[in-house]
Amino acid sequence: MPGKQRNKKTMKEIYIIGAGDFGKEIADTIHAINRVKQTFHIVGYIDDDNSRKGETINDLEIIGDTDEFIRISRRRAEGFAKTEKSDISKDRTILPSAVISVADPIVKSRLARKLDGHAVWENIIHPTASISPYATFGQGIVIQSFVYAAPNAMIENHAHVNVLSSVGHDVRVGEFSSVMVQSALSGFSTLGQCAYIATGVTILPGIHIGSNTHVGAGSVVTKDLPDDVVAYGSPCKAIRRNR
Repeated sequence: MPGKQRNKKTMKEIYIIGAGDFGKEIADTIHAINRVKQTFHIVGYIDDDNSRKGETINDLEIIGDTDEFIRISRRRAEGFAKTEKSDISKDRTILPSAVISVADPIVKSRLARKLDGHAVWENIIHPTASISPYATFGQGIVIQSFVYAAPNAMIENHAHVNVLSSVGHDVRVGEFSSVMVQSALSGFSTLGQCAYIATGVTILPGIHIGSNTHVGAGSVVTKDLPDDVVAYGSPCKAIRRNR
């Protein structure tokens, strides 16, 4: 079974923050990474819905909420300090590894800010993704299967790029942004922080999508969009404020 991972002592323990449907997809991506090289041992899910604690999803347990994760992190640091005399302020490898599995950019940003300083944020990149050696990444990014990231693309902290999407040359995907399935970001386009690009969106070259802006499925974006709007259509237009 995929959830029964071997060689745990040689694998990096990782927690998946968020036990929704996207969490299952990220777990599958980690299993795909492990089939190529045994890299991560998934300890389990962390989810702030306390009613789900102890629930099992595809052989992985929901261990507890984010407060529990912070306690785990602190116990780990205290244990290392006693046995290794390590200074956590200098040695971040003491902290547990994690990745956020939430597509909603605002929720994702809140989780990241709460857990910063308590986790090492791992980049989860599916082995079928095609990544230019000249693309650059932040921390805690997720790149799913058959994604293309072109030269000089920049994918910032905690951004997610989903299945079959393309990130063109010199594109910047802003911090906490989410790009859903089969979307195309053309060269020199930019996404602000916490942008959400729904399934099947096309963004033309050089277009800027504002922070906290949501672009609806199937849209073709031909003009810049401001911050804090919901927009959709072909051509895409701002429809209302994004609250």
